[in-house]
Amino acid sequence: MDDLILIISILSLTAIIILIILAIVQFAKKDKENMKQIKFAGIALAILIIVFIGFISTTDSTKTSKDNEGEAKAKEELENNLK
Repeated sequence: MDDLILIISILSLTAIIILIILAIVQFAKKDKENMKQIKFAGIALAILIIVFIGFISTTDSTKTSKDNEGEAKAKEELENNLK
């Protein structure tokens, strides 16, 4: 799941950079499609923010469960050593 989120975030970040550059070029040419590029960059930014929130929420829960498993194993080993 983390790999998928990473790929989506990289694609979204790349799209934002490319669309902002295209918007600047079209603004310099005084082209009317400038707002179209800015709109798509805004959509890509919204996707990037959603993906970052998803990435943060999945990594926190994974770390917590791994830490709990590690603590449980350590307790078992300690109890086994004491017996």
